Amino acid sequence: MARSVLGYRVFRLRRLIVVCLGLLSAGIAAGMWLVPGTSAVQVVVGIGLFSLLAMAHLAIILFWPQDTVEPLASAIGFAAVLPAALPAIAAFAETPAELFTFIGLATAFLPVLWGFGIRILDWLILKPLDMLHRKDVALQFAATLPMDMPAARACFFFAPHDKRLNAVSGPVEWDGFITETNTRREVGPKSGQISTTPFANRIRILEETETTQGLLVQWPDPDGAILATAVVHQSLRPSGTTTILERRINLEKVTVAELLTGWLGDLQQDHIVAITDEASGHPPRAICLEAKDSLPNALGRWMKEDEPFPGG
Repeated sequence: MARSVLGYRVFRLRRLIVVCLGLLSAGIAAGMWLVPGTSAVQVVVGIGLFSLLAMAHLAIILFWPQDTVEPLASAIGFAAVLPAALPAIAAFAETPAELFTFIGLATAFLPVLWGFGIRILDWLILKPLDMLHRKDVALQFAATLPMDMPAARACFFFAPHDKRLNAVSGPVEWDGFITETNTRREVGPKSGQISTTPFANRIRILEETETTQGLLVQWPDPDGAILATAVVHQSLRPSGTTTILERRINLEKVTVAELLTGWLGDLQQDHIVAITDEASGHPPRAICLEAKDSLPNALGRWMKEDEPFPGG
């Protein structure tokens, strides 16, 4: 992984990193506080355990940046388990040798338990957020574009017969809408091969000037029923040699899980970086261009590869 890509991922996923490390530190602190007569060795072990878990979560976030759910579910699980686990470990392993032996065994078996545990926590804690909907949500943000106004307009104002990243827009149809065809890239959970799944949006230009554009965006299902609708208003204004892009997105209906993961992953700003990198010829850094994969899927493929052949 290039240093520029790594630094970009750390910055773009800073919210997810802070939340996960905050949950882990809270779990470790609560667990150590509950240990009776905490010794210096146990404090060192607690700090070491936090360091190990922090590095593991950072690795998950940086190597699987498309998936914000798995590291969050893992951090929530550890924050809930550590306050009870640390006093039990301290009672079970009283000498330094016993403590480090216990940690070594836990580290050896942790990846397998982790993969199953994350799936369970995902279902118990985060899946219910998919069932909570909010209506009439307005998202507003701004970004500084390293380009002048004409270039910014060409990159960010939607138009028929245009291509941007993996999206291709068609002609204006009879009802005023334009179909935009895109692709979703995912790593197969069993095969490990990258597959692409096409999907389409329907977009209508509501109003447009030299510096502003209003769009109506619809997400239909394969049968043509509208799953979601959004109204996007974007404007451009010069700022020296750069351009300020301001966007307001009014969502008719959105789940709490989508809002949370979008905020943790800074998805809107990441998409803007993807477009500006493409326009300027900069090597791609954006997370949205990566094929989606997750730690449990990677662990499942690794365990499958390590299985012996039948009769072997």
